[in-house]
Amino acid sequence: MIVKKIKKIAFSTLSVALLGCLFIPAPAQAEYYSASGLISRYNGEGKVGYDGKTLTSSDCATKQYVDNPPAGTEIYVNDDTNRKSYHFFKYDVGNFPSGVVLDLTYSGWAKFGHPSSLGHFQGRYYHN
Repeated sequence: MIVKKIKKIAFSTLSVALLGCLFIPAPAQAEYYSASGLISRYNGEGKVGYDGKTLTSSDCATKQYVDNPPAGTEIYVNDDTNRKSYHFFKYDVGNFPSGVVLDLTYSGWAKFGHPSSLGHFQGRYYHN
């Protein structure tokens, strides 16, 4: 009886050891794009964006020749000055001044709590 238990334990341990030696590839990790710089605002709400959708407060514009993800890509925006974060959807592009990495509609901008007199804030964004 003791011999049988030892054999079972030895077999089980050997099985686990052999299975552990098999190559099991790690799942692919999603790549993402990120940029940091100035987040500005523009009067895009209610207008038709680059991707053909009428823009809402939940939409934003990326820099056309730097980052042009597919229409509807979810964009996560972090405000470095007050630590607030919101998400938007890319349905527009723009040709921004140097240092500006993303444009939000006026209503989207208001979510961060900055005065309308402020033209931009320091932040970052990312998307898959």
